[in-house]
Amino acid sequence: MSDKESIKSFCLDGEKTVYLVLSKLKFLSKIKPNEKINVKNMTLVEHDRFQVNLYRFVYGESRQTTLDFINSVLSEAIDICSSYLFREEKFYRQIGGMLLEGVEECRQGITNLTTTYTDDRMFVSKLDTLMKTLNIKMDELKHNLAVENFNNDKNPGTVVL
Repeated sequence: MSDKESIKSFCLDGEKTVYLVLSKLKFLSKIKPNEKINVKNMTLVEHDRFQVNLYRFVYGESRQTTLDFINSVLSEAIDICSSYLFREEKFYRQIGGMLLEGVEECRQGITNLTTTYTDDRMFVSKLDTLMKTLNIKMDELKHNLAVENFNNDKNPGTVVL
């Protein structure tokens, strides 16, 4: 595959583009304590404003919507990352590395949501469980990548991220 074809597939994969997933990971990484996600408009809003609460209610924004959004982004990122990291083409391995880095960076933003929703123990518990599950999956990916790189060291000429 030529570089031009790689870039074309990177940018034009439809709604599940790597670009979009990377952008959403970056968005999640920017969440500060006491901010809520407005999933519909992809914005961050202050937690303690009446207008924000009313808007979220009217437009169906909720903690569950937020959790579903986070789950969706992380699932897509992990799925794409899992396949890209182990491909032979350097382009895909580098994009897989970007996704891995993006997931690492978004952890703090997700953790900051536990401050925002500190009054909702169940929601915070769901976020904590999500983070622990994510940590296990990330450790598995990193382990598999280390094994792959070790095996590649035995076979010079293969592409290593």
